[in-house]
Amino acid sequence: SCSVEGMVQVQVKLPDGRGSLDDEEAPPFALYLKDSSRHLRSLQENKKYAGGYGAAVSALTGENIEDESDHNDRRFVVTLPRVGSYFPVMRYKCSPELRPVPIRVQTRVRPHGIYCRVALQISSNPANEDDLTDLTIIMAVPPTVRGETLITSPPGGVWDPEKRSVLWCVAELGEGEKFQL
Repeated sequence: SCSVEGMVQVQVKLPDGRGSLDDEEAPPFALYLKDSSRHLRSLQENKKYAGGYGAAVSALTGENIEDESDHNDRRFVVTLPRVGSYFPVMRYKCSPELRPVPIRVQTRVRPHGIYCRVALQISSNPANEDDLTDLTIIMAVPPTVRGETLITSPPGGVWDPEKRSVLWCVAELGEGEKFQL
């Protein structure tokens, strides 16, 4: 048995570096979610950031949206409190019939005295019809680990002391490709 579930996070970046992490509210935008394959079993939006269906989306985009009854095509207005930070806007669960499972994550943790080594391998299913794009990998770091001493390999992992996590961004993972951390 296999379950596919996850979270959609969004970040607003303004052109030319305008806006900072602290002072500028992100402009609202419309988020469209299409599920033409009907794999979504449930979707729960974070009402703090995402909502305003139908009329609100129409007001923002100028589109005439009359029928919101098609659950395979969902529209939201997203409003974030600031530019430059990631915010969770929705959680989803896919139906158990989703095949092929698009991605596999394997982990290995090995303590060595006062050190701990963590290995992650992200694999794209060779049966995927398309490449996986814009992947974000977030690894939580327990409070017993001094996060400021983390070393990531390959380089590129970013330590977030507020969330006690390390974040990697992967632009593309082709069918059957692997990414190791």
